[in-house]
Amino acid sequence: MKICMIFPTYPPNYQVDGIGDYTRILVSKLRQRGHEVFVITSGRYAGNDPRVIKIGGGKWGIRELVRVFRLIRRDGFQVVHMQYTPISYGYGLTFKLLPLLIRLSAHRIHFIVTFHTLVAGRWISRINALLLVMFSHKVISTHEELTQLYQKWLFPFSKKLVQIPIGTNIEPVEVDGERIREEINKKYGISKNATLLVNFGFPNPWKGLETLCEAVKILSREGDYRLIIMGGLTDRGIEYRYEIKGFIRRLGIEKEVIWMDGLKEKDVSGVLQASDIAVFPFVDGISIRRGTLMAAMAHGLPIVSTRPRVKCPYFRNGENVMLVGPGDKVALAEAIRKLSKDRELRDRLSMNVKALSLGFDWDRIAGSMIKVYSEFD
Repeated sequence: MKICMIFPTYPPNYQVDGIGDYTRILVSKLRQRGHEVFVITSGRYAGNDPRVIKIGGGKWGIRELVRVFRLIRRDGFQVVHMQYTPISYGYGLTFKLLPLLIRLSAHRIHFIVTFHTLVAGRWISRINALLLVMFSHKVISTHEELTQLYQKWLFPFSKKLVQIPIGTNIEPVEVDGERIREEINKKYGISKNATLLVNFGFPNPWKGLETLCEAVKILSREGDYRLIIMGGLTDRGIEYRYEIKGFIRRLGIEKEVIWMDGLKEKDVSGVLQASDIAVFPFVDGISIRRGTLMAAMAHGLPIVSTRPRVKCPYFRNGENVMLVGPGDKVALAEAIRKLSKDRELRDRLSMNVKALSLGFDWDRIAGSMIKVYSEFD
């Protein structure tokens, strides 16, 4: 099958993007299964894959819409698959007319849109989402919150909807975790008996880093706890990073917080394997839409997070994760303390969350996607 994948920030790209990584891995898995997959992305793409087509600059308007439509018609694609989040495409209407153009004049081409975020809090995004949904042949949701929102506001198009989750963007690699732990301890002056916490991803106000730092402050009064924060920086995250660092200084826990930037995927995997507990105190609750969470699960790390905003069947408090209320620094510190002192509990969470992660395996995700494509074959 000949497939065209569309996403503006396809890696390698100067702007780091988690959905870009998702798209890259999905494209790779589809190609491994023998499908001919091309990618349309912006001129920011810095790679050398001949099957990646660059158009325009950072913003897509009428000119880019026309060019993409001509490319799609000319190159004989059977499926056009858009990875969509409002901020990636901008809030104008123009490019969201692509499925309508395909419906009107390219009847053999089928258009699919995967929503990673539906509206992002702007009223114009509701119109954009409606346009995409109305004229798409299939709609894919990546998590329960989005599925419930879709079913509430776009219920006339419920038959188009399929939920397919994301997978980890950091695959586990074979490394000596104990050796890496020793290297980290030596480099940062950490005792071998310290509890090493880890949090990673693109910093933003929804990650609950303030609550996590306050919990570390509480824990530091009674024991040796260190927090590693890893992750790339987007244009939007630089200012927030400065705010968090200032917050840490005011708390007086600069010694307890270790920043690791610019690590390669294999090095991130190594740090995860060297850590004791992953902590993700999301403001809006634990969710399978979080690639960082998926990575921690794939590495079998005991996880402390926050209760989900909507009903989620995957996570069971005390069985495969530890859950506390969002913004509750005291409860967060208590959950981390309990895990750090209870090896049997850590082992149980680790085993169960690793088993849970098998349901989000990339080969399984690719198979589900191909099943959707095959409806048009």
